[in-house]
Amino acid sequence: MVLRTLGRDVNCAPIGRDRNKILIAHCFVGETNLAATAISEGIGYAFNYRDEPQVPAYFDIERKARGLGYGVWSSPDLPTPWLYSASLGETVTRDSERPDTLAGLPLLSPVANKIDDVNDAHGG
Repeated sequence: MVLRTLGRDVNCAPIGRDRNKILIAHCFVGETNLAATAISEGIGYAFNYRDEPQVPAYFDIERKARGLGYGVWSSPDLPTPWLYSASLGETVTRDSERPDTLAGLPLLSPVANKIDDVNDAHGG
């Protein structure tokens, strides 16, 4: 992401606020959605806290990246951040904090198409 954004204009479109009133936005470099790109490369996750706006295409992109074993998905034993307690050094069970656990879900259309869906939905 550093190389994608270094020296480039990053434009963010606000979509709402979380429960702590922190602004949530979709960010782009040109027509490239940065979140969708990070997720498709396996360096980001499709995650929503309760009451946050969801982007279904992000979960579709993650399923594809997971199926292809990209990035964080290359190691099946690596716990996702919301299931790992660094202070305890152990995996914890908190599936309820993630609306879509992805277990057993089929792969959907190619990643590039889903990124285009996200970009098109936000005028990118």
